[in-house]
Amino acid sequence: MTHVQKRGLCWLIAGVMTAALMAFVLLCTDVTFAANDDSSIMRAFMGYESSDPARVHLFIHGLLAQPLALLGTWFPGLPWFTYVQLALLALSAVVIAKSIMQSFVKHGRSMIAGALMAASFLLILCLKYMTLLTFTQTAAMLGAAAAAQLMSIEHERGAKHVIVGVAGALALVCLSYALRQNALLPMLAFCGLIFLAQLWECAEKKLPLRPMFISLAMIALVLGGMVGFRSLELSQPEMQDYLAWQEANTEIMDYTGIRNIPQEGFDAVGWDENDLAMAERWCFLSPDISTEAFQTLTEYVHEADTATIAQRLEKAWKLFCQTAAENRQDMRALVIAGFAALCCVVLACCERKPRQLFSMLGMIVLAAAMTAYLAMEGRLPLRALLIALLPPSAFFFAVMPEAISAWSKKVPPAFYAAILLTSLICASETVPGLLIDEEEQWNSGNALTDLEEYAVYEPESLFLYDMSLTITDMRAFPPFPDGVPHNVSFWGGWPLRSPQSIQQFANYDIDLMNFQPEDLLRDNVYVASATIDPPPTVLLDWLRTEVSPDIECELYSEYGYVYIFQFCEY
Repeated sequence: MTHVQKRGLCWLIAGVMTAALMAFVLLCTDVTFAANDDSSIMRAFMGYESSDPARVHLFIHGLLAQPLALLGTWFPGLPWFTYVQLALLALSAVVIAKSIMQSFVKHGRSMIAGALMAASFLLILCLKYMTLLTFTQTAAMLGAAAAAQLMSIEHERGAKHVIVGVAGALALVCLSYALRQNALLPMLAFCGLIFLAQLWECAEKKLPLRPMFISLAMIALVLGGMVGFRSLELSQPEMQDYLAWQEANTEIMDYTGIRNIPQEGFDAVGWDENDLAMAERWCFLSPDISTEAFQTLTEYVHEADTATIAQRLEKAWKLFCQTAAENRQDMRALVIAGFAALCCVVLACCERKPRQLFSMLGMIVLAAAMTAYLAMEGRLPLRALLIALLPPSAFFFAVMPEAISAWSKKVPPAFYAAILLTSLICASETVPGLLIDEEEQWNSGNALTDLEEYAVYEPESLFLYDMSLTITDMRAFPPFPDGVPHNVSFWGGWPLRSPQSIQQFANYDIDLMNFQPEDLLRDNVYVASATIDPPPTVLLDWLRTEVSPDIECELYSEYGYVYIFQFCEY
């Protein structure tokens, strides 16, 4: 079999494995979002708020935002953000699988062994993240594919092959950046380390370095253009204000925690008990809950922070242990990747291969440093941890044949079979929790789905919903049989005060940036909740303090699992 035929066969096998995996995911598992951030992003590109799909988004780069907006305009009512994520995950899986196989072929190993290792990676580190979607995890998977793609490049085959191979990895990095801006620097660090190791390899083998420098110039040009375009997108006045608001409230709400701030801090911004109660429930309707207030609170927290390095490290370690305890199945999968890394490092040390050791230890140090940084910042959910751990995992699966080649000319098939069996056992523990449970879906219902069905027939009314609907909204494929409602909004969170939500409120003659408590007393403004007891007392207390003590909250309507309230003054 010729080299070209082997490469084509690697692509074919990878495509078949990924197609089988995707078929299982779509037919047998309950595909949902792992975090409600994705739900808000999906709705933004559906024109959920103002009927006009977002063309500039806080999180999504214009490289993806513009096509998503066009799709939302041409084919309204469809969850294009979900479809795009699934397509990107499938692309990542194909590239990772074919790259692992090509790495085995490249170093004189059996393609079958490479296929077994590729299948292991897909089972333990792709399957779950194709079912529980979040754009951060998808960005991490694209970064892993970029790292694996670089590892499969055969520099001996000439300049064209090198440049095309690097261009493929660059495209994956760009897509990762387009999904999650914070992913760019980690991906550049991992891929940059691989690039340096390959530059070293070319120098060792006296191969031409010109293709590598051309590739480096290409990377700088493309990424520079993408970063410049993103800066231009965010330079619009409305996006600048929104970005400042988002950065200010994220620091307090996501990192510090509103209840971890002493009363002295709230006194400095003039918040009373009602403002504090609203902010704690992510209700940002009060004009006192402003960008300036959050910025002042951030300054206060930084000034009051007297923790020592030892205390920070202790807190970071506790946070890491908490994340590991909450995600035991994911940790077991990552332990398998860690075992592969350990084997590769040991082999590189035994054979005294400095170039291999440089790249392997560098990957471990980078992953550990990124994990430590996230923990020190107090922000270590699983999706953030995967940004630091998935690319190194793909690297070690792809570098394994090189490490093995330095150790032995022949590896027993049982070695690869054992890794595949371990992966199957690991996957068998994960799969039951991902399968569709039709009985549970039928019995549980979804309050936000009910609200949307109700609201679409009341277009003249504006419905604000609370956290009881938000925390359970993980729908990747929300049904809109009667059309997308444009009169439903969460009363807070990061989507509020976006250009789209400002326009949505303006459609009902409400100035969102100067929202007044009297706006809640309008005949066409309602508050929805998944619970009837208690009613939305946080807003009721605010109205009684700011407007009149005679205001009451009445149950206006009940539809399915949602309760709709209205405020009235007697």
